[in-house]
Amino acid sequence: MLRFTGDYEGEPEIVITGNEYVGVYHGVIDYDPNGENRCLLIDELPNNPADDPDVAGQYPAHPNCDETRKNFGGQPNISDFDGDGDNGIGVAGACYYSVFHFDESDNDAFKRYAMTETKDWSSASTGSTVFDFNGDGEAEVVFSDEEALYVWGIDSSLSLHPWERLYPYFVDDNHKSWTIHEYPLVADVDNDGKAEILVVNSHFLGYEDHFGLYVLGAYDDDWVSARPWWNTHAYHVTNIDEQGDVSYSPPNFSPYSAKD
Repeated sequence: MLRFTGDYEGEPEIVITGNEYVGVYHGVIDYDPNGENRCLLIDELPNNPADDPDVAGQYPAHPNCDETRKNFGGQPNISDFDGDGDNGIGVAGACYYSVFHFDESDNDAFKRYAMTETKDWSSASTGSTVFDFNGDGEAEVVFSDEEALYVWGIDSSLSLHPWERLYPYFVDDNHKSWTIHEYPLVADVDNDGKAEILVVNSHFLGYEDHFGLYVLGAYDDDWVSARPWWNTHAYHVTNIDEQGDVSYSPPNFSPYSAKD
């Protein structure tokens, strides 16, 4: 949950995926005194770009995409992807990874801001991680599909189309997986004060020796520091402290909301 738009401080929106749409909902406390219809749909878009009227038929054909596959959508990531101070939503699908945002230049219209080709036919519902590896205020996307691990950045140039924005910093084709809901993690796994990427492989036809866990780090050791904790699948930065304790915490959408 995070607040993307509006003037209601302390009232976050809810992002829902998994039904082939990416939807943003808002719970309005005083909408109905009888408790009806308190969760309102702000906007939604199809997770499959082919069903998105803003981009359908415009982007280059995917050379390895089975359009019969469902685009359920994985767990959403919420972050400032391009350093503009506003949050976007990153979601995976069967053939594309997309970043959605509310476009302030177009009356806060909900739009597909960036997208890139992937291959996740086996589940179409994997997650991803966002982390600012170089500390420049722009979060990179860390994602693994059936065939590779990717670290992407976003080019925020105004002249670019959504399918031109995501560019690879790094691609590791040692990764193989029949995906489900897994995603790569970022943490300081060896206590050296620097971030590493923890990747999981599953048994994959033709790559039977590619299974288990492995860790990637920067060759020149120039990634920023990271926490040593990643305690749960639904991890967020306020749900565990530095001693490893899980306790009652302040609302995790503030001060991490760009609008607060």
